[in-house]
Amino acid sequence: MANYMLLAGSDAAIRPSIEEAAAKLGFSCRTVLRTPALDTDLGQGEGGRPALIVLDLDLPDIDAIGFLRRMQDAEAAPVIVLASPASDALAKQALREGASDYLAKPLTAERVEISMRNALKISVLEEEIARLKRQADGKLAWSDIIAVSPEMQRVLNLAKRAADLEMPVLIEGESGTGRELIARAIHAASARAGGRFVALDMREHSGAGSKTPPDTLLDALWAEAEGGTVFIQEIGAMAERDQERLARRVARRARPDESDGGNVRLICSSSADLIEQVKARQLREDLFYLINVFPIWIPPLRDRPDDLAHLVWHYLARFAAEEGKRIQSVDPEALALLKAYSWPGNVRQLENAIYRAVILAEGDQLRVDDLPQIAAHVRGFNVAVPPAPPVARLREPYRGPAMLGSPLTVTAPAPYLPPSAPVGIPALTEEGEIRRLNEIEADLIRLALGHYRGHITEAARRLGIGRSTLYRKMREFGLDMRHNSV
Repeated sequence: MANYMLLAGSDAAIRPSIEEAAAKLGFSCRTVLRTPALDTDLGQGEGGRPALIVLDLDLPDIDAIGFLRRMQDAEAAPVIVLASPASDALAKQALREGASDYLAKPLTAERVEISMRNALKISVLEEEIARLKRQADGKLAWSDIIAVSPEMQRVLNLAKRAADLEMPVLIEGESGTGRELIARAIHAASARAGGRFVALDMREHSGAGSKTPPDTLLDALWAEAEGGTVFIQEIGAMAERDQERLARRVARRARPDESDGGNVRLICSSSADLIEQVKARQLREDLFYLINVFPIWIPPLRDRPDDLAHLVWHYLARFAAEEGKRIQSVDPEALALLKAYSWPGNVRQLENAIYRAVILAEGDQLRVDDLPQIAAHVRGFNVAVPPAPPVARLREPYRGPAMLGSPLTVTAPAPYLPPSAPVGIPALTEEGEIRRLNEIEADLIRLALGHYRGHITEAARRLGIGRSTLYRKMREFGLDMRHNSV
């Protein structure tokens, strides 16, 4: 998402309210004063298309409806329209044509900020849903990859060149850097986009745990991906017998006079050093040179700090919208903490960390206190990770009823339970069978609501879910909704 908003308006009285609201949300504000310049400016300035457009319907000679239709066709940024009482009918028509909101003049900064927040949240979720659909359909676009650093721009440039070629591609990089994302984007931008993208992780298909017999593994892959792309993850984990078969297949495909290599594009990936695996005879040397025709190296997140802030904003906006949290920004100290951490799990770890932080956050800003696991590993940030509750040591095996959170491990009373009742949740039925997960989940929610005296916010926080999720689960399980909302 871009870091600026576009204001199309000539009324100098309204600009301060718009700029103030944009600044609170972490965006700069660019102004277009005349209607003919709007389409020209849109998307041409530094930073690409804006995150949000605020359109004043009182601009002279404005074709607001035509502009909104063009925005809808281009799937561009959400549009908020401003109107005086004289333009009320036009504003209502603008809403029917896809405007996100209508603000009547005179404006207040608070009302503008609320409208912007809602539009941005909806936009983020729509973008994520559209991206996931494109990924599932094999149509992932280059713009779906967050890459602003020079290091990742080089990766994308190489990937775009690879998309125009038919030769094998080898994508290397640490786990969690997005190797499969790049592979899917190459497939989607290639002439094979109409075919299937078939991914296989060799760590799941080597040794006794394999679901497919070694003799038929490659045949099944090639048949499924006919006309498309086969993506083999962690190629170094492939069994030696399959390595030999793959080497023969790739070699045949590379020779113009041979046709039994199959009509398939091959992309491989590895998080390990393949040169070292060749030296250790874990990977065939001939196979390495056959797949290493067009190598692409994805640098770890710690080596591309310019991407981190954009990724943080993307995940923050997405998870805050999903969890119904009103988190609008990241405290500068928290951002400094995130930049100081080494991220051994790369982008995947960052995504998980921001999700946990959104769950923990109480205010409208993400703070260091919301990132205790990260802070505990960075010198200079003294936020301790809460210790795990003590677990009683048993001298003899416990032979009582099977309980989750039984008196052996949990000592706090639940207000709605009789004093003599065991504090916990039965794991077995009266017949001695394991209970269903939904029954245990319902009991856990009952226990949390009782333990925190009906305080929804605290119960949701302790359960690690959003308030809206807790309310939904309470409705699903038919639990009493008469609880405190704080």
